[in-house]
Amino acid sequence: MSKLQGQVAVVTGASRGIGRAIALLFVQEGAQVLAVDRAAALLGELPASAALRTMAQDVTADGAARAMVDAALAAFGRLDIVVNNAGKGPPTPLAQTSDAEWDRWLALNLTSAFRLCRDAHAALAATGGCILNITSTLGLRGYPGHGAYSAAKAGMVGMTRNA
Repeated sequence: MSKLQGQVAVVTGASRGIGRAIALLFVQEGAQVLAVDRAAALLGELPASAALRTMAQDVTADGAARAMVDAALAAFGRLDIVVNNAGKGPPTPLAQTSDAEWDRWLALNLTSAFRLCRDAHAALAATGGCILNITSTLGLRGYPGHGAYSAAKAGMVGMTRNA
């Protein structure tokens, strides 16, 4: 039996990189996966599988977290795993970061994860599920030119420890 047989996961940032690898590995291990990303065309390049559904969604949009949870429940009937992987950041020095840019990167790298954790809580509690928040060493030590990203990832670390 596969390690994740019968489990249902939502994976954000699933069209490429780490998120894509996680989504495909979860399917390989027996999970049913809702792969979420704003890049609909790239989601369409994922291999066809009855265990893999895709959802083109900007995770920062109002109501996105609830929509992802509802889509997973509608497609698969339960939710066991949430992987908050969506994220990236600008190489902008902190002193040159505008308020709009700050808000944008925190929304993507922290607020969207918070909302999905919150909105998935009841479904995960019902199955004894778990949340995997993908962060970065930049959230622990920072890096020149990545102030907003580092701050968001540090917030992710704190949020995860408090959850």
